[in-house]
Amino acid sequence: MKTIKQAAYEYSIDNSFIGKERIPNDAFIAGYEFAQRCIQISEEKPKYYDSALVKFENGEILLVWRSWSESIGTDIYTICGTNIIVDSKPIEWKPINIEIACKQ
Repeated sequence: MKTIKQAAYEYSIDNSFIGKERIPNDAFIAGYEFAQRCIQISEEKPKYYDSALVKFENGEILLVWRSWSESIGTDIYTICGTNIIVDSKPIEWKPINIEIACKQ
């Protein structure tokens, strides 16, 4: 498996950036690092009803969706595909972008 730096360098060469490898190389690495970072709950919360990978205070990392509970008056996180509500405070998360292409 290639490292990020190897892939960025090859992209630079393959796309005629000879002599200017730093520009796409740095941009590629910056994009990768941005995609890999976790977002702190204190900074931003996942959108309601969108799936996200969330790390909780108890150390678990779960695929959940966020919703509002009228009965307790706060956000709740439910494990995707179940009715199980996570009983731990979320600390950070990553968005999950799933696109499905259907052929006819």
